[in-house]
Amino acid sequence: MSKQQNSRYKTFRRYPGIRKDLKSGKFLVEVTVDKKRTSKTFTSFDEAIRWKNSMTNSEMDELLEELCPRFLFRDLWERYKTEHLPVLQKSSQENRLGMEKFFDGLWDVEINQINPSVISKHILVQKEVAIKIGSHRRKNFDHELKLLKAMFNWYHDEVDHTFSNPIIRKHKALGVVRYIQPREKKLNVNELKLFLDALKERPFWYEFALTQLLIAGRVQEVAGLQKKSIDFANRKLIIKDVAVWSKKTKKFEELKPVPKNGEIREVYLSDEIGRILARRIKEDRSQSGFVFHIEGQPITYRQAQYNYDWALSKAGLSDRFSGTHILRHSMATLTRQVTGSLNSTQAVTGHKDLKLVQHYAGLDNEENKKAIMAVENHLIANSFFDLRANYEQIRAE
Repeated sequence: MSKQQNSRYKTFRRYPGIRKDLKSGKFLVEVTVDKKRTSKTFTSFDEAIRWKNSMTNSEMDELLEELCPRFLFRDLWERYKTEHLPVLQKSSQENRLGMEKFFDGLWDVEINQINPSVISKHILVQKEVAIKIGSHRRKNFDHELKLLKAMFNWYHDEVDHTFSNPIIRKHKALGVVRYIQPREKKLNVNELKLFLDALKERPFWYEFALTQLLIAGRVQEVAGLQKKSIDFANRKLIIKDVAVWSKKTKKFEELKPVPKNGEIREVYLSDEIGRILARRIKEDRSQSGFVFHIEGQPITYRQAQYNYDWALSKAGLSDRFSGTHILRHSMATLTRQVTGSLNSTQAVTGHKDLKLVQHYAGLDNEENKKAIMAVENHLIANSFFDLRANYEQIRAE
């Protein structure tokens, strides 16, 4: 028998796409539309030919619409909100939902029609609106572009693997509304001393800031620090609980049981950190589990921000520094300077990515201990504070 006779289907060289089913006697027609196939069966050869030849452009478009329903940008946003946002922490959800206004003008555009040129035109329109409004807070659209890129990546992964993300490098530059002189993020030793000396007039915030510095922590980690996370016997501080503040009100909303990078870390409890924490716990009469609180209530971000900015102003540093993240950056830089070791810096900050460590300026606890002790001794030598009674003595009193 020939190969043709063994096959169930008979093909026709002059009519590609049409095959005869030798078992049923019917004719199968296959049409490829946008790399996707559809088929139809006919009882006669003539009907099969007429159907295949009658596929006009409009009919092909209708078929394409049936095979690939229109997916608008608003559809992407709704699915992204429903399927992805709920897995993020509340403050991150608020942050992304607050950018919704930026999407005006994209809602009814089909996703597959969005290319770099469409995004460029959209940014220019939004930029013109921002300039017209004259908002002093609007510097660029970096955050919005980051969200768009994440959404398009999600669309690629979850809906259409053939989709190419239209966000490109030039969009960031295109979205600059006004250039500003960037604030410095790292205080040197002299500046650090001026800042902390100013805060001594406000003892609560002095101890809060000094704790943040010595553990190279984020302000949310110090604000969320729980008494149960302190292991005085083994000289360990567990950095795990994080204060979450509302994006709009900056008030405390919840205690998240894991840091920003999703990894709990241990910090060596040096004499100075231990002294501060031991005294706070000993003198605390509230029922709060927080180490740092105001009358039993978790602190708000505005309280921390206000007192840090006040100290920077008093120290004559407010023209170059602002915010609450400067102490984490400063500790990373100081650790690198004192120890000369990138590994020590990594041990202090808790970063797993060396690129992030280098930006700021896990390993074992011994490395963390050596780094913190080296920096603390350096600060003592520079008269930051006296080596007063250690925390074992304070707790024993």
